[in-house]
Amino acid sequence: MNHIENKIAGEALAKLGIANLRPQQKAPMEAIFSNRDVIVLMPTSGGKSLLYQLPAVMDDEGKLTLVLSPLKALQLDQVKALCSKGIRAAVLNSDLSPSEHHAVLADMTAHGGLLYLAPEQLQNPAVVKALHSADLRRIAVDEAHILPQSKDDFRKAYGAIGGFIRALPQRPQVLALTATATRKDVARIRKSLG
Repeated sequence: MNHIENKIAGEALAKLGIANLRPQQKAPMEAIFSNRDVIVLMPTSGGKSLLYQLPAVMDDEGKLTLVLSPLKALQLDQVKALCSKGIRAAVLNSDLSPSEHHAVLADMTAHGGLLYLAPEQLQNPAVVKALHSADLRRIAVDEAHILPQSKDDFRKAYGAIGGFIRALPQRPQVLALTATATRKDVARIRKSLG
């Protein structure tokens, strides 16, 4: 990163309430800022969420970062923390009424920010249609170790993420994040997400 990018990143880190990147975050962050797709294996509490939050905070207005996660409580915690810092973020889930669901989807696809949802939301044609028209900058697939396991009835929606990405009018940057994945899992994740 050049001096101006460092300054902007520093301001974005401060907005997130973080002083510096951790050593294990530096290499993946460099790849992300170079606009490359990444698969990140990092221990729990290692700071994986910063790898999509920091670039999202630095994005131009209107750009959307989609965070696919199976963990509703974690989604809600992260959105609450981001919103408390003045960062645009929302959760799209089945707990919302139909009108709330529509309002969140319309707002986030029109104005950008970080939109958290479970992969099952991608089975809703209205969600897919809205995301196709959004300025989708990146997709972060959290708990990516589920991808190789997504068959039968276990989180089948994870297996459809790659197809969703391939069907988008313009391919966004893709980040796959996990704390646990074997070498074989990593190969399957790479193949699944393209």
